[in-house]
Amino acid sequence: MRKRVCEDDEAEHGKWESIPEEMLVLVVVKIPVDEMMRVVPLVCKAWWGVVSSPHCWKNINLSQWSFGKQRSKQVDVAVKKLVGYSKSSFQMLSASRLGNSGFAFAANRAKCLKILTMPGSNVTDQMVMRHAESLANLTHLDVSHCLKLSSNGLEAFGKHCKSLIHLKRNMAPPSLGMSIQEQASMIDESEAMVIANTMSKLEHLEINYGRFTNRGINSVLNKCKALSYLDIWGCWNVWPDEGLEKKCEELAFFLEPLV
Repeated sequence: MRKRVCEDDEAEHGKWESIPEEMLVLVVVKIPVDEMMRVVPLVCKAWWGVVSSPHCWKNINLSQWSFGKQRSKQVDVAVKKLVGYSKSSFQMLSASRLGNSGFAFAANRAKCLKILTMPGSNVTDQMVMRHAESLANLTHLDVSHCLKLSSNGLEAFGKHCKSLIHLKRNMAPPSLGMSIQEQASMIDESEAMVIANTMSKLEHLEINYGRFTNRGINSVLNKCKALSYLDIWGCWNVWPDEGLEKKCEELAFFLEPLV
């Protein structure tokens, strides 16, 4: 009986190996990433060959798998493995909880990378400043809830990623016990000014709960002429006056601080 099962397995493996690789890729890429890493390589030699080839990893999407991870080290290990499989051909990388190690590894192999989504990651200003030059082809960037990034990191992205048209920099709301007066005392125009001065080609900007005022948002609107989508929900230090309201009304989409 055992021998018969092995013969059946060999027959199945032979069927898979007879299918063109490009067709196998179409099947494999629809499998959730965690199963692609854990299960697919064990199916047969043909599936292992496909999953370890660059063709499956043009888009590296670890967003769901990484969301619940507590440690960046787990995410960094997975990112390094999949970026390695891609042989530097990956065009999209999406992962939460990314750490400095995974970011640096990916950035150094990012000649084709256009979309980088890393909300809630632990990447620091220093690491971005060191490697942003390698991300020159980025068009979409999501650094929402990245608490170790400041205006310095954003400035490094802006100076080196000249094709950037889509930015998400959403942050968490302030503590529920904080008064409006306390929130007003936390004004910081630096991130808005960096966006205005280094990301002039932006078309889409989400910057929820930013600490800037009318001065910062006016600078963005004055210098980012291509901007058509602006979401400043929760930016409670912005109080649109007549001039600012007129500029915002000209946008295709505008979500004001308080709805």
